[in-house]
Amino acid sequence: MEAAFVPALERIERQIGEGFDAAQRDRDAKHAEDAADHADTHRMLRELLASERKIPPENLRPLFEAVGREVPEAQFEEAVRTAVAELLARAERKPQVFNDPVEIQAAIEAARAKLRLLDPDGAVAILDGAEAEEEANVAARNRGRARMRTEKAEILKTVYRYDDALEAFAEAAALDPADPWPHFESGDIWQIRGNVTRALACYETGRDVAVEVGNERDLSVSHNRIGDVMVAQGRLEDAAQSFQAGLEIAERLARSDPSNAGLQRDLSVSHSRIGNVRVAQDRLEDAIQSYEAMQKILAHIAISDASNAGLQRDLSVSHDKIGDVRIAQGRLEDAAQSFQAGLEIAERIAKSDPSHAGLQRDLLVIHSKIGDVRIAQGRLEDAAQTFQAGLEIFERLAKSDPSHAGLQRDLIISNVKLAEIDADPVGRYGQALAIARTLAATGRLAPADHWMVPELERLLREAGC
Repeated sequence: MEAAFVPALERIERQIGEGFDAAQRDRDAKHAEDAADHADTHRMLRELLASERKIPPENLRPLFEAVGREVPEAQFEEAVRTAVAELLARAERKPQVFNDPVEIQAAIEAARAKLRLLDPDGAVAILDGAEAEEEANVAARNRGRARMRTEKAEILKTVYRYDDALEAFAEAAALDPADPWPHFESGDIWQIRGNVTRALACYETGRDVAVEVGNERDLSVSHNRIGDVMVAQGRLEDAAQSFQAGLEIAERLARSDPSNAGLQRDLSVSHSRIGNVRVAQDRLEDAIQSYEAMQKILAHIAISDASNAGLQRDLSVSHDKIGDVRIAQGRLEDAAQSFQAGLEIAERIAKSDPSHAGLQRDLLVIHSKIGDVRIAQGRLEDAAQTFQAGLEIFERLAKSDPSHAGLQRDLIISNVKLAEIDADPVGRYGQALAIARTLAATGRLAPADHWMVPELERLLREAGC
């Protein structure tokens, strides 16, 4: 019995479905008919308003479309006429005067001219363009202000007003969020103060900025700065990985522009940092490879810019680093040759700027290292000649700046080195002691060096005085 009802039920359901479909078709037809009627009505109204206002009918089309989406048809004409009246009223309204740039006032007036033609889209486009231009102008002005804040911060940093410098760097970063360097510079200050945690936070913020703006060179710098902090924390392998990340970016940038000396130098710096870590890890041969890669780059760009004292000094330093590693390996003559190559470059630079104390001191450091090698080789006469050459430079520098406690300390060390191998130890120790006593009496002997006076007195007694 139940099975007999199934065909009847299916037939009824089919008839109901067909009835619904027919009703839907009727509704669709009626909707299409109404839409056609509305379209004709809207077209006639648009042409009427255009004729009344003496404007192109197409100017009204966006308004009609928007009203059609938002307002019932019964209220369509009233809504359109109200909007037209308000647009025209705004077009004739005198703009309120503010203390704005003339470009803003001009943009508002141009937008209202578009409203007289009942072209709100044109008015909005004018205002959007003017606003975008104003935003660009504001951003440019803020970048200029940021540069001034950075300059101010650098001055404050130079005179050890670190808190004020940090505040100025923070202001610069807020004014120009796309510049990572205020963060790098702030990190450097925290490094100086020994707060590696805050330094790392600054460097990581600078890294994030560099990533966001897509500046690969600054990203490489951030990896190097972060690596420096890791070295200070004793995380040598982490530091090496950070430096390696910076190196890979520097290599890519250097390959993309082989003639750019700045990018080539960046690459040499990355090699140098990796070499420093390998020395600290006692991986001396790896360190040599890094330093030699650094040296090869610097030698190439220094040839093309022989007058650049900075590049020449970097090249001299590369020889110095290789020499230090050769000493650690026990290869004393190789070390001496590296130091000698660095000395020849340093002498050339120093002659070009005799008043530059830093360049002169570079000479002293290299003379001292060569002298130490000659002592280790038992070549005492050669060591004495080298130390004497260094002493003469120290004496000249110390005479030109008698208040410089660091130079006076260097004089003490030079005299002690000569006393250890010279025929006149009494005279050498005596000069060193006199300088140390003067520094102590004037409060310029560093606390860490207070041992010098009693130790020099002991050495002088043992020398026979």
